[in-house]
Amino acid sequence: MELKFKVILLGPAAVGKTSLMYRYVNDTFNENYIATLGAQFLSKEITMETRSGDLLSCKLIIWDIIGQSNPHYDDLRTTFYRGSEGAFLVFDLTRKTTLDRLSGWYKQLVKVLNKKIPTILIGNKLDLIENGNDALKIKELAGEFAKEIDCGYKETSAKNGKNVNNIFLELATLLVRRAGYDVKEKKTILSDEEDSNISDTYLIRNRIRDYIKSKGFRISSELLDGKTLDTQILAILDKAIWRAKKNGRITVKSRDI
Repeated sequence: MELKFKVILLGPAAVGKTSLMYRYVNDTFNENYIATLGAQFLSKEITMETRSGDLLSCKLIIWDIIGQSNPHYDDLRTTFYRGSEGAFLVFDLTRKTTLDRLSGWYKQLVKVLNKKIPTILIGNKLDLIENGNDALKIKELAGEFAKEIDCGYKETSAKNGKNVNNIFLELATLLVRRAGYDVKEKKTILSDEEDSNISDTYLIRNRIRDYIKSKGFRISSELLDGKTLDTQILAILDKAIWRAKKNGRITVKSRDI
């Protein structure tokens, strides 16, 4: 099953919304600032594991929305709010004014949608700040604002990638749970692009579980989570390698298993 969610990046101009999106989806960063005209979007699929061990495919459709502020752009911006199921409120950790403006934008978002949606407040450009009094004050104000609107608060750097994957995985977790699926904590969520080997391991184990269930039997978590299954799989592969070698081949074929 594949779940799809529209997620928006909302915040003033030049806070790094576009950079966060491209860092997460393509793992790239552009030093040159180019203002977003209207909106643009990218998507990325991730794999999640439920507490029962099943896998879910989740596609985030990520919208980067214009940050310039004037009456014309304000009207345009609200048209992109519709259908949003999750939101990032993004500000620049080096500019307090960008944080100050988010309160009005968040109220506008709730008004347009006529409901609150899972939201995370993001302080971006962590790589540019120093731990002085000004930085601490901005972080303190951000924490207070997050409590006020009842959302999480994270700090990121789109430039070096710090915490970027985590914020998207955290929001995805909130959305999937809201859809009624009991997925594990974000540390067990696997990105297809980032950790395909681990995802493949979970896929194999999920198929084994489904096969045993199809025969009317149950399977213990000890078998799947312990070393027993890994040991047996490696033993089968070692035997296949031995057979290929015995027949003078360096390619292991299906008949060797």
